[in-house]
Amino acid sequence: MTRHFVRTAILFVLGGVCWCGGKPICRAAETKSESAREPVAVGTFPENEASVVRLPDGSLQVFYNQRGEYVGSVTSRDDGRTWSAPRKEFAVAGETAHAVQVLLDKRQELQVYYLVIQRGGRKIGVDLFLDLWQATTSDGRTRWNEPRMVYHGAVGALRGLAVTKSGRIVIPFSTADPTRKAGPPIGYFYTTSIASDDDGATWQVSPSRLTAPCTDGYNGGNYGAVEPTIVELRDGRMWMLIRTQTGRMYESFSSDQGSTWRDAVPSRFYGSNSPAMLRRLNDGRLLVVWNNAQVGPKHEGQGVYGGRDALHAALSDDDGRTWRGYREVYRDPTRHGEGVELRNDRGTAYSDAQQAGDGWIVLATGQGEGRRAILRFHPDWLLETHREDDFSDGLAGWHAQQEVGPAQRFFRRRRYGAQLVKHPDDPKRNVLCVAKRDEEPGAGAMWNFPQAARGELQLRVRVGDDFRGGTIALTDRLFLPIDDAASLGWVRLRVERGVGQSQAAAADTIRLTPNRWHDVRLRWDTTASNSTEACRVSLDGGPGPPLTAHAGAPSGLSYLSLRCTADEVDPQGLLIERVAVDVEP
Repeated sequence: MTRHFVRTAILFVLGGVCWCGGKPICRAAETKSESAREPVAVGTFPENEASVVRLPDGSLQVFYNQRGEYVGSVTSRDDGRTWSAPRKEFAVAGETAHAVQVLLDKRQELQVYYLVIQRGGRKIGVDLFLDLWQATTSDGRTRWNEPRMVYHGAVGALRGLAVTKSGRIVIPFSTADPTRKAGPPIGYFYTTSIASDDDGATWQVSPSRLTAPCTDGYNGGNYGAVEPTIVELRDGRMWMLIRTQTGRMYESFSSDQGSTWRDAVPSRFYGSNSPAMLRRLNDGRLLVVWNNAQVGPKHEGQGVYGGRDALHAALSDDDGRTWRGYREVYRDPTRHGEGVELRNDRGTAYSDAQQAGDGWIVLATGQGEGRRAILRFHPDWLLETHREDDFSDGLAGWHAQQEVGPAQRFFRRRRYGAQLVKHPDDPKRNVLCVAKRDEEPGAGAMWNFPQAARGELQLRVRVGDDFRGGTIALTDRLFLPIDDAASLGWVRLRVERGVGQSQAAAADTIRLTPNRWHDVRLRWDTTASNSTEACRVSLDGGPGPPLTAHAGAPSGLSYLSLRCTADEVDPQGLLIERVAVDVEP
C-alpha cells in the first residue's frame, strides 16, 4: 500500500535504544557466516519496492522509482556480487508511488510498470487515483519509448507479474471500490488482474474480484485483499498469493492464464499483512519469499507496528504442494531499536528476486533508509538441516527486541529485552540472558531454524539462586519475542528453580539446579497422532517431563521462543550458552 492514498495504512515503526544493566551496549555486526551459501548483503538501492530483472547477457538490474522524478536502476555484471552506481533510466510525469515492477518480454525488450497519482480530492476511486503506467524499450533495449497509461483506477502497490510460456503478460493488482469502507466485512480493496497477448500494446481486464475478510479491532490497516503476486505452474494454471489481514496469505488459481480467477481462500502460509513474492527458478523449483510472522496485539487499545522484522523464504520441488526452508533471509537491522526514525516505511517486506547465472538468488528488499539491501544466497541453503549458535556473533541471528512505553502513531519505542552478558565461567565469552530487569514485562528471544515436521533442539541452560521462572517453546512463525502467543508455542516447557525432577513439578515443567549448566533436548514430531507423544524432553541425558502439543498441528516447526515469566525483577533470569537444532528433511 502506498501512504499517498491509503488513509488507514499501518505506520510500521521501530524505535528505542539498546541497554544492558542500565548502560548502552553496541549491536554486534551481522557479518559472520553460518555457511558459505547463506544470505549476504552485496548492495543497496535508493528507494523502496525495487524490482529485479535478468537480461539476456546475464547481467542483473534492480529498478526503483525515484518518485516524481524518474525510474532508475543499479546494475551487476558479475551475478550480483558488485553493483554500479544508480543511474536514471527514464523520466516520469507527475507524482508517483514507490511501486515498480519490471519484466523482459518475449521480444527481449524491457517493460517497466509503475503508478502515477492523480489528486483531485481525498476519496479513493472517486477523485484520488493511482493509475498504472507502462514504459518499454525498443531497438534491443537501447532506448526508452514514451511512457503511457494502461489502467485507470486506485491501484495498490505492484508486487508481481508474469510472462507465461505463451508470451502473455499478466499483471495482478489490488484496486479500491469507492462504495466500500475499511474494516469488516471485506475492506475497500479487491484484487484483480489485467492481461496482454501483444507485448503490452492492448489489455483485457479480468472480471474477477477477489476479496478477503476483515475483522473488528485489527492491529493495522484493515483494507482487504491487496498486493498479489503470481507464478505460472507446470500444468498451465496460474497461482496467486494475496496479502490479507487474516493472519494468512490468501491464494487463488486461474485456469485460463489470468482471464478469470477462483475465489480466494486461505493458503498454507502465515502472513503479517505483508506481500509475498513467487518465482520459478531455472531448475523448475518454486521460490516463495514472504514474512512468516504474526502481527502482535494492540497496546492499550492503540495500534502498534509488527510482523516485518524478518523476511523468510522457502523452496518447493513439486510445484507448490510441499515446501522446505521457512528460513530468515533478511532481518531488519534496526529491529532492536537502533537508528530508527518515525516514518511510514520500515521493516523487511516488499521483496523481488531473480536467479543469477551461477544459480544464486539475488534478492532486493527492505523499507526505509538503512534497511534496503540487495542479498545473494544459494537456494540450497534453504534446505540445510542443521543450525547452531553460541553467541560468538552476538545477537545477529536473534530477535531480542522489547517494546516499551506508550503507542503513538503505530509506534512503541524498542530496546533490547534479552541481551548478552559475560559467561559466568569464561569472561571471554558471552551468553544470552533472558530476564526481567525493571517494571516492564520479562524479556523474550526468538531464533529461526529450518522448518521440519520432525527434529531435535538442544539447549545448554543455567539459572541462578533467585530464578523466578521462564519458558522454552517451539512454534512455526515469528512473533514479537514478548508476545504471550510466542511463549505458548505449539509445545511449551516451563522452567523452574529446583533440584532435578520432583513429584511437585507440573507435567510440562523441568526444575534446574541453580548455578550449574544443564543440557535440555526437545525432540518433536508434529505428525504424531497422540498429542502427548508430539514432543519428548530430555534433561541432562535422562528422561524429562511429557509435553502436550496444542491443537492444530502445523506442517512443521521453525522457531525457538525463550521467555522470562518472572512477576518480580529477576536480573539473571535464564542463561543460554548454546543452542543447536537438527531437522529431518
